[in-house]
Amino acid sequence: MKGRQQGWTVVEVLVSTSILTLLIVAMAEALNTTQRSWRVSRSAAAMQQTVDSATRTLSRQMSQATLQSRSSFDPTLNQLVPASDLHFVCGPAAELLPALPGVCGDAVFFQHPAAEGSLQRALQACGFFVQYGGDEAWRPSLPSPVPTKRRFRLLQFHQPASSLTLFQPAGADGGPPRLAQFTSRTDLYQWYAQPISAAPAYRTSVSLVAENVVAMILQTSPSAQRCYDSRRYQWEPASTDAALSRHHLPDAIDLTLVMTDEASWSRLAPAQADALAAELMSFIKGQSWQPATLQTSLTALQQLLQSSHLNPRISVVTVTTASP
Repeated sequence: MKGRQQGWTVVEVLVSTSILTLLIVAMAEALNTTQRSWRVSRSAAAMQQTVDSATRTLSRQMSQATLQSRSSFDPTLNQLVPASDLHFVCGPAAELLPALPGVCGDAVFFQHPAAEGSLQRALQACGFFVQYGGDEAWRPSLPSPVPTKRRFRLLQFHQPASSLTLFQPAGADGGPPRLAQFTSRTDLYQWYAQPISAAPAYRTSVSLVAENVVAMILQTSPSAQRCYDSRRYQWEPASTDAALSRHHLPDAIDLTLVMTDEASWSRLAPAQADALAAELMSFIKGQSWQPATLQTSLTALQQLLQSSHLNPRISVVTVTTASP
């Protein structure tokens, strides 16, 4: 008599299927966790690399800032005072670039040597600021339309020695440069504000340093001025700060960069990105960013970014300027 044929019962099949399903789900969850960890690590590494590159660029350029100061007799004060044909200014970007939309945080503009060797005495203008907007100025022309990528960007202004307007004379007969005659901030800042604000010149004088830099905050020492202007005495002659900064560079600049990751922004629709950017710009503009409240403001900004599902990273570096 033949034995009963062996096989799987329905219950055994169901139990086996359930166990296999649980194993597959567990493996899928482990794989997803690994992928998420890898994406987070890759994003953090990319952010750190971008921050390091940006701070190196700013530190290198700002540390070379020069005023080439000399002594000059001021008949009004009846004494020798520092003099220079150059200009160093930093402060709220909305004040230094009032005609440029989307600027955020602080900005800085100055001159530095154009090159080493035979051109070391030539000068070029330089500057840095943060702006929110599209990427039309930097993307190549393509036959089919490409959606605009709207982001916060750290940008650099550059103007070669051949294009400098600092030394334009006040009149047809020569005389001191016009820059020395101005008594309004608007006129004083035209040497950099005009090419940045003009659409054709913007494309040739402004270049991208880093994307997703939400704000750049600058603090000068020893006077701890947020608005440091080597020509402040021309538009605010009675100011104590103006007398201290007259044709002098700050001893050092504390540079703070606030950055977010690309993955967080790429998940947002253009309208969502614009709305969030407007909220961030309003918040940053509403802070004083003075030394006494700097850490409190940075913490509040970090919390706002985190609540908006953006991953912030804050980098602080001190830049020592060249001797005046």
